[in-house]
Amino acid sequence: MMHHPIRRLLGLTAACAIAVAGGSAVLSPAGAATAPVTAAFQDDPSGRWGPIYSRHYGGSRAHAVGRYELDEEHGDKFTVQARLYDRGSPSRLCGYLEVKFETDDDERVGGAKRCGPKGFAPYGLVLTGSDVPIHLSARVCYWDTVTESKKYCGKWVYVYSASEEEEEEE
Repeated sequence: MMHHPIRRLLGLTAACAIAVAGGSAVLSPAGAATAPVTAAFQDDPSGRWGPIYSRHYGGSRAHAVGRYELDEEHGDKFTVQARLYDRGSPSRLCGYLEVKFETDDDERVGGAKRCGPKGFAPYGLVLTGSDVPIHLSARVCYWDTVTESKKYCGKWVYVYSASEEEEEEE
């Protein structure tokens, strides 16, 4: 059995390792919880989207794949997960995923950043109640670490629309 101080130390160590390795940065809507990118990500084809790409830079493009799930049985719970890849870009550029959530009266953008060719940066978010979006769109850009700005963005791609979900149910 592991003692609480040891558990906290291991958790803090893991969080520091993720931050040092260039882990993802998530800008989440108020009251939203982050969702882990799980094995179900690959196994469940429903709500799958992507790949979507940044514009080309020097023969490479960052890209993302993802999925969403709307669970109306348990009180309007909307989950979105994505994986961002950055392979072959120069060291000053990082892959950057933007996810835009539109509700009846608000629009918010979250994101993840990935620097380097190995692995992916996870992005996950769970929205409930009035925060469940009526539209969800995403795009992939590069983040320039020198100028601290987005560059070479791909087009916004609509991933989910509540009106399309309602049409499928009819």
